[in-house]
Amino acid sequence: MSAVSDVLCTFRRLSTVQVNPRPITVSAFLHLAQLPKLQRFEATIDACTEQKFLAAFDNARDKGYFPRLRSLGLGVWRHLGIVKVTAYVPEEDDAVPLDTLAPLLSPKELTHALVNTAGRFSPDNDALFTMATSWPLLRRLELGPDKADHPPESRPSLAGLVPFAQTCPNLSALAVALNTNIERVPFVLRLCPPSLGFSQRRLTALSVGRSPIEDAYGVAAFLSDIFPVLCDIERNFRHEEELFENEVETEEERTQILADAVHSGRWGKLKRDYIPLFAKIRQQERSWVEKNGKIAF
Repeated sequence: MSAVSDVLCTFRRLSTVQVNPRPITVSAFLHLAQLPKLQRFEATIDACTEQKFLAAFDNARDKGYFPRLRSLGLGVWRHLGIVKVTAYVPEEDDAVPLDTLAPLLSPKELTHALVNTAGRFSPDNDALFTMATSWPLLRRLELGPDKADHPPESRPSLAGLVPFAQTCPNLSALAVALNTNIERVPFVLRLCPPSLGFSQRRLTALSVGRSPIEDAYGVAAFLSDIFPVLCDIERNFRHEEELFENEVETEEERTQILADAVHSGRWGKLKRDYIPLFAKIRQQERSWVEKNGKIAF
């Protein structure tokens, strides 16, 4: 309880906080009550501290607590759960640095992290490495949003996924926008199997948002090596059918839909054809290793 509460007390610019059903301390609750941008707050309190909460809010009418709050939900503690934080970003700067989320890196027991920022948040490979090594018990990670105007160069490369295969054995669902250019992958990860012997056999779902893709076959080979049981890949591109189903008002919109359809089709082929193909190949490789007692490079 104290670890999560200590982390919450380090934030100053939150607009939404959901901490359910992990209970928070009285001091954390009072800290959040004074945040100027907090609009939605959901938390759980331990039944043992109920009287302390009531005492802390005696004569609270004139203290200016929750100045912009629109939604408040409280519950009674039962068991551990998900931590979800939405960060507020000043209008003059829509880019969110990793430092903004640094306090969340402290709790090593974190299992679910859903990061949704008001501005652009495009972690690089180093940031993904930091998250993977900070949260070894992670089961689900979502990093967003991924908008159409985010340049591919600002996204992490495929190599940024390798630390999750190495240090997060329980991770089953991951959402992150990627630069899928194979040339951006370090040469050693192209010369040898990218997993370097650390294949992760829990991750089944990967969401890539609006990540462009050129070499679907190469990307599938990389992903299947580090996540050999991956089977569900989601993307957020528009489909060519929208040209006929909806009224397209401008040529620019039409061009964007057609470009989206190309990338959507490539991701679809990767999911439908290449991932199952490489799944069979990886199974054959594992069978060979079990039989011969060696690692095939």
